[in-house]
This record gives sequence, structure tokens and C-alpha cells, in this order.
Amino acid sequence: MSTGRPATRPVPGVRWIDIDGTAWTPMLNWNRTLAPLGFMRDSTIYAAYHLRPRGDVLIIGTGGGRDILAALVFKARSILGIEINPLMRHMVEERYGDYSGHPYTTPPVRVLTGEGRSTLAHLADTFDVLQLSLVDTFAAGAAGGVVFAENYLYTTEAFREYFRHLRPRGLLSVTRLYTPQYPVEIERLAGMARAAWEAEGVRDFPAHLVVVAQGVSATVLAKRTPFTASEVTRVQQLASEKGMRIIHAPGTALSEDAAIAGLLAAPDPAPFYRTQEFRIDPPTDDRPFFFNLLRRRVRDVGQDSFGHLRMWNDAYVLMRLLIAVVSAMAIVFFVGPLLLGARSTLRAADRTTVIPMLLYFVFLGYGFMAIEVPLLQRLMLLIGYPSYALAVGLGSLLFWTGLGSLASGRLGAPARALPRAVCAAVAASLLYAYGFAAVTGRFLAAPMAAKVVVGAVALAPIGLVLGMCYPLGIAIVAARNAGLVPWAWGLNGATSVVATVLAVFIGSRLGFTATLLTGTLAYTVALVAMGTALRFDAARRLTEAPVRRAAAGIPAR
Repeated sequence: MSTGRPATRPVPGVRWIDIDGTAWTPMLNWNRTLAPLGFMRDSTIYAAYHLRPRGDVLIIGTGGGRDILAALVFKARSILGIEINPLMRHMVEERYGDYSGHPYTTPPVRVLTGEGRSTLAHLADTFDVLQLSLVDTFAAGAAGGVVFAENYLYTTEAFREYFRHLRPRGLLSVTRLYTPQYPVEIERLAGMARAAWEAEGVRDFPAHLVVVAQGVSATVLAKRTPFTASEVTRVQQLASEKGMRIIHAPGTALSEDAAIAGLLAAPDPAPFYRTQEFRIDPPTDDRPFFFNLLRRRVRDVGQDSFGHLRMWNDAYVLMRLLIAVVSAMAIVFFVGPLLLGARSTLRAADRTTVIPMLLYFVFLGYGFMAIEVPLLQRLMLLIGYPSYALAVGLGSLLFWTGLGSLASGRLGAPARALPRAVCAAVAASLLYAYGFAAVTGRFLAAPMAAKVVVGAVALAPIGLVLGMCYPLGIAIVAARNAGLVPWAWGLNGATSVVATVLAVFIGSRLGFTATLLTGTLAYTVALVAMGTALRFDAARRLTEAPVRRAAAGIPAR
């Protein structure tokens, strides 16, 4: 089992717990004595404990229990773990308890089941060491999908939460994969720590940072207060004794990584980030894609220590291919049949009215999904579990939009009601773009039942107005040219399918607020399109009225 350095002491047996086929966590064969675990003292993953032994420890992502055992080796006073997967406790403590030695229930260990951010939010405790070591899931990694999978443990806001749970001399310890050929994860962590610490009022961040590497991993140590000279000396001793490399330490020469040196030296790191080949700017809760590291397709991957660059590259290409394929299929299977079956209807229709009227449904299809996807993402942070968030979000939106659709029939004449409904949807989407995250963020520490209720109720206003826009548009079309209704359905469905993929892509590049604002813009354009159609239709009817009266033998007034 790798802990960052080739073993120089005996290592106990290990079994790997496989999660979803592409994520693994080690479970050591522990006989409940600490002597066989001494090899952990040599690992860069646990460098923080050399600076803060016998402290109070928080571990996010306890997995198979390795990090718990390391804290026991360093005689931590208390060990609190957070594990999102309830089956992990069953595997480690029950099914394989005799093999693992029951690390979850060994005093002074206490493990909470829950999502890291949500669980941490309701803790008032502070800690000497807060640790995340290689915490992620590569469940979508086989296809590179992890690039477009959100991870709210690695965002600037998450790091600010970690900062607040540190004691004055406390250390945040985050370990990721690292080699000189693959430094991007550690570079991004360093930038994220700087953004979080400075947001919390720190002005001399380089003095708060130590980065040490060993083997194929590196650990970022971010301290709430500046590292002292004696602590830096201790880090240098560790590096010499344990075969570690110092990437950064206050007052020492930087080695290996020019990007970390650059982002620490820059008064404003934003321009520096833009000059880098990879995206190492800090992810945020609005753009929580830590592994979305590519600016563009890399034509020559070159030496790829872990195969990750090739996987990220494949994901980048796959996303563009998916957008192209979905767009082509939407044209073939939605627009194609309509073109074949409704050509006569289109020929007979007044195009000055038909085209803007159909554009209303095109932009409505995109706009709805561009608003829905960011709202679901916000719920994932609130509720913690993606499957629960999806169930609550989709179920609530279907209910509220259905209710809005039902209520739309009571708003009076569709031509008068539609502008009011669309304007309300535009206003609501703007409010949700800038206010929804702030509101839901206040409930991160709430019980799960309360979060579900908050999420469902919070979607009511925007769900109701979004649900009104489509049926009002259909009513207008049906009253003027019933043959256009299939076109409205088909074009709306086609753009909705494309928008689902496009919204994720835009969110990964620009953030979900930007995605939601594109939906707001789409509803605005839809309103203009329908308004144009109604004006042309009214003008046409006014022009045709004398002709119809004359044909009917009605004298002109």
C-alpha cells in the first residue's frame, strides 16, 4: 500500500474496498496494536501530525480507516471522522471488522455519517488538524466524466469553512497526486488555499503555506497563523529524514514548481492564472469542478504519470462530441419528422408571424433547462447527496411547474397573460441567480428533513412562473394556427435536450450563475419573439378585416 514513500518498515496486509468500480480505499489488517503501523510516520500524507501531535483531529472521508489509524499512531487526543457512504461503516466495522480491527469505534474515535460540507457546517468544534487525503470519487472516471462531476469539498468556500474550524495554530492538510510532470492538482490546491485564507483576512499567505512531496503524492499544509521559524526547521528535518521534497516553505528556496512560486508571488493571482497552460484557478461553489483542468484539447499529452491528462483530454473531447451528437439527433428526430409532415402547414402560414412564434418555443426550451440545471446543482450542495438532491429538485420542479401550468388557464386572455408570466420568470431567474445560493447556504447545518422541505419550498416561486410560460404560448399558437402546435412541441423538446448537455458545459467553464443568466436571456428573447409575432398577427388581422367584411357583404363603416 502506497503512503507516498516506498516502505522502509514492515507494512501490514491490506484489502482495497472498490467503490463504483473506479474508486478505491485501503483497509489495513490491524491487530489493534500500534507498532505495526509505524510506517505511517514516514509518509508525507501525515506530515501535519509531526507538527501537531496529540491534538484534536478531524478527518473528512474516513474510507477504509487508514487515516484514522494514522491519527491513532500519533496519539491524537480526539479523532472525529466524517464519511458520506453509510455502507463504508458496514464494510469496515461489521463485515470485515475482524480484519480491520474496528477502527471506526476505537476510542477516542467517533465517525459521523454525512456529506463533508453539510456535517462540518453544524459542528462548533475547532481542530488542531483537519485532514483530507485523496478524497474524491472516480465513479465517472472510466469515461473521464469526473471532469464534469461537481465536488464541493474542493472549492474556495469549502476551504473557508475549513479555515473557520481550525484553532489558531491549526493545520489544514490536503493530499493529492503529484509528480513534476503532473503538478496541476497541487497547484490548484495552493491557489484555492490562498483565495480562502485571503477571503478570511489573511494578508501574508505565503507565510501560512507549506507544500511537501514524496513519491507520487504531495501534501498542502495551510496554517491559520503563520508558520514559525521552529516549525519550518521541523519541516526541513522531516524532509531530510523521510525522503520528502519541499515544494514551498516560508523563507526557503522554492523547488520544482514554478506555478506555485508564481501564484504566491503575484499580488493579484488572477492574471497569472490566465497565463498558465492548465486551469489552476480556484474552483468555487458556483463552479465546483476541481478536475476540470483543461483550457482546450491537448494534442500531445506527453508523459502522463497517472493517465489523468489523457482521461481529462478524452472527457473534454467527449463533451464536445456529445453536444454535437445530441444536436444532430435533435434535428433528425425532432425537426426532421416535422419538416416531412407539416410542410403544407408552413407554406400556408404567414412566416412573419410563424417564425418568431416558433422561436419563442426554441428559446423557452433552452431557457428552462439552463435555469433548471443550476438550481439542481445548488440543491446538491444544500442536501449533500446527489441522488437525494436530484429527487427533491426534479420532483419539486415538476410539481410546481405543473401547478403553474394549471393556474395559467385562470390568468385571462393568453396574449395578455403571457408577457406578464414571462416577465415574472425573467425577474425570478435573476433573483435566484444571485440569491438562491445565499438562502440555501443558511440551511447547510439543518437536519436532512428540514433541508428537503427548504429545497422543495424554495423552488415554488420560480417553478410556478416557469410552468405558466409554455401553456400560454401553446394557447396562443393553437388559437391562431393549430397546425403549428406540433412544431412548438418538437422545437421545444429539441432545444431542451441540447440545453441539458450545454448547461453542464457552460457551468464547468463559466459557472452556474452564468449558465442561469443565459436562461434568463433566453426567456427575454422568447418574450421579444412572441411580442413580435403578436404584433405582426394583429397587423395582418387588421389589414384582412375589410377584405373579409366585403366578402361577407358587410358594408364598410
